[in-house]
Amino acid sequence: MKVLNIADNFLGKGDVHEALKAVLLFALEISQDFRTVGRVFASPELDAFCQGVGRRVLAAMPDVESSVESGGRAGGRVRGPVYLATELYTAGGHTAVLEDFLKSGCFPGRATILLTHGWGRSEENSHSSSNEKDVRQRFAPYDVEIEAGPVPENFADQLVWALNRLRYLRPTHLFLFNHPHDSISIAAAQPSLADKIYFYHHNDHRFGLGTTLPYDFHIDLSPMVYHHCRNELNIKTNVYWPLTSEDYGAPSVHERTFTAGGALRTCSSGSEVKFQHGDYKYSYADILPRILNVTQGTHVHIGPMSKRMSNDLAQTMHEANISPDRLIHVPWVPSLWQAVQECEVDVYLNSFPLGGGRAIVELLGSGTPVIMHQNYRSRIFGTVDMAYPEAFSWRTPEELLEHLKSLTPDQVREEALLARRHYEETHTFADFRTRVLAGHQAPPAPPLREYTHDALQTFLEDIGAAG
Repeated sequence: MKVLNIADNFLGKGDVHEALKAVLLFALEISQDFRTVGRVFASPELDAFCQGVGRRVLAAMPDVESSVESGGRAGGRVRGPVYLATELYTAGGHTAVLEDFLKSGCFPGRATILLTHGWGRSEENSHSSSNEKDVRQRFAPYDVEIEAGPVPENFADQLVWALNRLRYLRPTHLFLFNHPHDSISIAAAQPSLADKIYFYHHNDHRFGLGTTLPYDFHIDLSPMVYHHCRNELNIKTNVYWPLTSEDYGAPSVHERTFTAGGALRTCSSGSEVKFQHGDYKYSYADILPRILNVTQGTHVHIGPMSKRMSNDLAQTMHEANISPDRLIHVPWVPSLWQAVQECEVDVYLNSFPLGGGRAIVELLGSGTPVIMHQNYRSRIFGTVDMAYPEAFSWRTPEELLEHLKSLTPDQVREEALLARRHYEETHTFADFRTRVLAGHQAPPAPPLREYTHDALQTFLEDIGAAG
């Protein structure tokens, strides 16, 4: 692999910064190429290289007196868990999960969050806030220390900082919440510096550094990725810790009926990245007017809209003679769960081409029926395996429209009960905590459903000839 030769040459010259940077830039390029998403997940060679860099830097650092004192204390403080992350946001899936870990109480001792890249430098997450004050306020209830790496973007300095902090803290549990391209975190997570290391495999539909290393626990959060990691990547230390959400209840789930004068109210959520992916055959902007034409109701979109996305929807709705007030845009909500209840949503259409995992959990808990999409490029994209077995999934717009035509209030009420039951059986916080405490004795992820990949359509899109 050419990038390994380049990185190894830099390392041979003692240039740790350029070695780690070369790997980071390569990983970033691979993860952002739509042709790899859902198909290329890991590189054992790059993972081993990053670990080797960290091992080499750690060995060259000046010796320090043992920081572990009697009584399980490190540096004069009680040892506890450490969360090694790239960045955190006031909104965002992996930030919410980190908060769930803190709330679980499964990992005693005062927690520390170490951020390798400091605050507010992410371009790929520009739709989310990484404001230091807001993030600290979010985690204030958990009595957690938050520390950011050095401001100068020198990867060697950042790695030394992370290694020094881990040497001092000597975590009982080290959790990796790194961005998929963060070579610094993977280099810093040395087995000698923590009792146990946990790799949280978020952003799991993309290529990610660190995926294949032999951690004590490799945590997968969906059935699709759990089985892929176990059977395709041969990772035998993986466990299934399903996504969860605080239970806000499912009021009036039995009485739910069509909202607007007998017309169906549908809903979707997510930013543009969930609805724009390469040259995917089906477009949200093209399909939404057809949905509204069939339901004669309204559609709620929850989440930020770029100017392009807003303009595309406005244009296709205008061309279909659909009144713009039938699309209700809610840019942001503190709780998707509560928002769909307050908006009296009848049916939720999961985002496509990329499905939302945590969003589905909140919809299930709220007692809202869901309609899923079978993404022909990758099973992982569609998240169909996260829904209740009876949930409808569509491969073509015609299938979706026919299903919406046939829906009755009785069906909606029945599916509302099925959605809530599935949440209670699979995604409650109590179930999450039970699985965490069970360690490797936790049950495996549920079996997968039937799925068919359209290899020809995928290939035509890859070469720009889909037409």
